[in-house]
Amino acid sequence: LTHNSNNTEDLAFFLDECKRMGLKVLGPCVNESRLNFSVNEKNEIRFGLNAIKGLGENAVLGIINEREANGPYKSIFELPRRINGRAINKKNLEALVYAGAFDCIDHTHRAQYFATLPGENLNAIEKSLKMANGGSNAAPMMASLFGEVETKSSGEEVKLPKVEPMSLLEQLHHEKETTGIYFSGHPLDEFRLEVKSYCTTDLSKIQQPRPGTFTFAGIVTQAAVRKTKRGADFTTFDLEDKTGSYNFKLFGERHMKLGHFAKVGSMLYVTAKYEASPFNPEQLELNIIGLQLLQEVKEQRLNKMVLKTSINAINDELIKRLVDLAKKYPGKYPLVLEVSDAHSVGVKLTSPQLTMAAEAEVFKAFEREADCDLVLV
Repeated sequence: LTHNSNNTEDLAFFLDECKRMGLKVLGPCVNESRLNFSVNEKNEIRFGLNAIKGLGENAVLGIINEREANGPYKSIFELPRRINGRAINKKNLEALVYAGAFDCIDHTHRAQYFATLPGENLNAIEKSLKMANGGSNAAPMMASLFGEVETKSSGEEVKLPKVEPMSLLEQLHHEKETTGIYFSGHPLDEFRLEVKSYCTTDLSKIQQPRPGTFTFAGIVTQAAVRKTKRGADFTTFDLEDKTGSYNFKLFGERHMKLGHFAKVGSMLYVTAKYEASPFNPEQLELNIIGLQLLQEVKEQRLNKMVLKTSINAINDELIKRLVDLAKKYPGKYPLVLEVSDAHSVGVKLTSPQLTMAAEAEVFKAFEREADCDLVLV
């Protein structure tokens, strides 16, 4: 399998299969990737540099051939010089960074390559190209005692600025933009508790008609306003979650009331139901009856946080960890401990002293420090 812009769905399918089989799939890397998919020494699957949109085969082969001939790249500053700066341009380097191809360079992160270098008006990408083309700090040419010309390597002396890393959402956006695939996770990962607590289904299951309303979440990947044959506006958009994608359409009043939510990159909480088709009452069609920004759902619906665990897990150490977390992250939401036995007989324990903040940092702390299943209610 090769990777190109025409088989993104195939790639997603194979990635899911690899995950199911416990095979690790890694993104592109300037020090390990080949042209297409390959397997490294740890038996991990590595994406090829050809996965990066717009990079060009000449640049890809230049990176690979030079690496195989003279060893791995130690920084972004030496790569353009080693493969001949004319074989790679600014957009190529930006795409490599956005795709995570320089993540293998120790003690660096993607945002550093776009930040202005100290004392200059260039970022690391621009600086590396300037150095490759003989600009400031380019490798000086020195005549040896025997009249030969030697090149002294520089570039390693250039230090990347200290800046905050990209947010996960920004990082994922650029990965999708440059390769068509998310490598570092999925945008919904930031809202996994909201999805687990408030969604009743996912996109892989919504095509099966069912009674009543149901809820699910996803990120908008495409959106447009179009016209019907009669000239009326309607909204069409693609929604994606970890299980698949689905195209939705909003007509008439629903287009007027809900269409503004359908913007590319928006993460939506959807309420839907199957209704009789206006053209064929015996046929059911899936219709959206409510849309909401996913990041607003918790604020509007959360009343308390429930920790579910088994009676065998209750001990002094667990109680101490919960108390310590409540002290560390004080807030207004009650914390309820729901304890069950092997027969699923449960009891809910509530303490007025255990009230906490409901932030992503708190949720991550519970996952790290408390062996419980956290649910938002």
